[in-house]
Amino acid sequence: MFRFLVVYLLVLTALFGNEIELKTGEEFSKGYRIVVDCKIRDSLGVVDARVYFKDKKQKIYHCFAQMKCSNGNCKGVLPVPSKYTKSVEYIILYQNSAAKIYKTEKLTIRAAEFIELPPWQKFDLKRLPLKTELLKVPKQLYGFDDKVEVQTIPLESKLGYKAGIYSSAMVGIGDEAIVDGSYAGEVDVQREIIDLKKLKREGESSSFFSSPYTWIGGALVLLILFL
Repeated sequence: MFRFLVVYLLVLTALFGNEIELKTGEEFSKGYRIVVDCKIRDSLGVVDARVYFKDKKQKIYHCFAQMKCSNGNCKGVLPVPSKYTKSVEYIILYQNSAAKIYKTEKLTIRAAEFIELPPWQKFDLKRLPLKTELLKVPKQLYGFDDKVEVQTIPLESKLGYKAGIYSSAMVGIGDEAIVDGSYAGEVDVQREIIDLKKLKREGESSSFFSSPYTWIGGALVLLILFL
């Protein structure tokens, strides 16, 4: 009975462990905003999800885009890169309902030849809303040619600092300040191969089975049956 319980718990861990399936490709089209699209799998749900980004030549992530999520499907929109920007570096960070903060490794998307994308991704007169954890709001984002509106977030919401993206001096946090949540480490990223020219993706029925957690869980279920 004890052995069965241990294996059962391992199955639950394998099936409901957290991971991020990245649906954004490895290239962006010049003249268009970048959409970072991913599926966050966490049994405790997603409370907050963000994309910290910068021109790869820069040292600091000046801003982040707030992601809109529904059932773990999250999208964040980055400003239009300038014609001289060769690559954009970004980190996806999220917090679950237990206030645990996870982030990905540094991810890179590089410039591609012009590929026509949906019109709404082009430069827009409407300013793109962004947020920052830094003390000083950047007046201009190096490497990007877009109209943006940057908002400074309150101290308790500076999750990037908590995850080690910023130092306390950069965000103006003293020893007495309290940030909601605790950093739990990096989360595994599974990359879905995307063709930029293919604007309409087929259903995601195959994505679940591409996850290593699913295969591990299936193997453990078979193990239970033979015990």
